[in-house]
Amino acid sequence: MKYELVKLSFKTPLHLGEKEGMMEDSNFIIHSDILFSAICNSFRSLYGKRALEELLGGFRDNNQPFLISTAFPYYKDILFFPIPMDLKPPNGDIKSFRKLRLIPKDLFEGLCKRELFKMEGYAFVQDKKVLMPEKFLKDLLVEREKSYPIWDEREIQRVALDSVTSASEIFSFREVVFKDIAGLFFLIDWKERRFENQVKAAINLLGDEGIGGDRNSGKGVFTASFGELPIVKGGGRDYLLLSLYYPDKEGIKGFDGVYDFKIRGGFVYSFDNTTRRKKYVRMFTEGSIIKGREPIGSLVDVTPYGFSDHKVYRYGYAFSIPIGE
Repeated sequence: MKYELVKLSFKTPLHLGEKEGMMEDSNFIIHSDILFSAICNSFRSLYGKRALEELLGGFRDNNQPFLISTAFPYYKDILFFPIPMDLKPPNGDIKSFRKLRLIPKDLFEGLCKRELFKMEGYAFVQDKKVLMPEKFLKDLLVEREKSYPIWDEREIQRVALDSVTSASEIFSFREVVFKDIAGLFFLIDWKERRFENQVKAAINLLGDEGIGGDRNSGKGVFTASFGELPIVKGGGRDYLLLSLYYPDKEGIKGFDGVYDFKIRGGFVYSFDNTTRRKKYVRMFTEGSIIKGREPIGSLVDVTPYGFSDHKVYRYGYAFSIPIGE
């Protein structure tokens, strides 16, 4: 099956905090819920509140016009996907694979068809978080550090001033800088095409405004390119998540799988109000395996108590692919 491939080439550093208020930490993927929220805000900037409500109405009616994945790193033409959580390391080498999170598309497709995992021709990079084809290591090598980074993580010292006393306090701010020929990509599965041009325009506007934290300082600015990507999938009845997933009541009945959770919170990011904290939800993470049926998901109402400007939703629909033989 072919999906829309959206590649984000970053012009400026990127900050993707995993924990509220923790500026000294930054992620290297953009989770699907954050990505969807950012696209929706750009969509409203371009087309207005009523047009956004029409778009969201399709999702609330469980007739999703499109699905999006989480945004994962790429290097040149190599796309990195999350490892299945039921991966059995070769030779039982659990220690070496403990940090591994991303593998190239060819290995990923093999695992989706339940082929044996082979390390020949691949090497760990990014502190063993990523498997890279060995033929690219020479291009990545940083001699002085003897490392092979696809992206660099930089810690910057900042000064904060107390609004009352004007006392200063130094804090650390971590940001991610991708190589010139690297960045992030995500997939769109178009169920219907009526919003396609508008969504692509919103993504382009988002690139100009930036995504992630510290956008007022110019962080997270990117150029988007669009294309097609075929993925060779398995033919089994199990499904692998390429996004976060929040099941509805029917989806949780008789649930079985190999999975992990992530707590999602944060503040409302809106034209109307940005000072209220969203309700917390617990979501299945990328790489989780849902057994026996295709996961659907839901648009979760996380409107803060007493917040009346508009409804606030968290995107919890599953972007999944079948695996197995």
